[in-house]
Amino acid sequence: SFRQRSIRSVLQELSALRELYGVDYVRICDDVFGIQRRWTEEFLDALIARRWGLRFECLSRADLLRPELLPRLKEAGLRRVFLGVESGSQAMLDLMNRGITLSQVERASAALRAHGIDQYWFLMLGYPGETLGDLDATVRLFRRFAPEEYSVSVAVPLPGTRFEKLVDEGAGGRGR
Repeated sequence: SFRQRSIRSVLQELSALRELYGVDYVRICDDVFGIQRRWTEEFLDALIARRWGLRFECLSRADLLRPELLPRLKEAGLRRVFLGVESGSQAMLDLMNRGITLSQVERASAALRAHGIDQYWFLMLGYPGETLGDLDATVRLFRRFAPEEYSVSVAVPLPGTRFEKLVDEGAGGRGR
């Protein structure tokens, strides 16, 4: 379970940022922004009603992005979504335990593009077991959807994690 701030609390903070510092663009750093549909809809309604002209960006997941909410998100000020795409290979996404499918990534990306919302993709290279074919699949996906911005990280196992164990075991037979 998780705790979610009240809409009133978030709006008070945004109002203070606007009034005290002239902030007109914010990043919502909530890894699962939008997962609570009712909260999200009420928040969007409140932002739209205030007519602040506030623009924002948020983190999301391809499997949580709801295309039907994108028009309201855009009206409320959404300009960019950060997506953890990681790889264009379903085998790699599965090995990483991402819990998403390439078709979800494709649907989310196409929906964002259709609504004029920029995309920032997080990609990861060098995961144990990644092949040249997996890298090629990532490049093809990237070229097909052409996100406006992206970052590429090299996979680094942290001590005591499942990832470290995967490296030590040779990536489930896919090699190092």
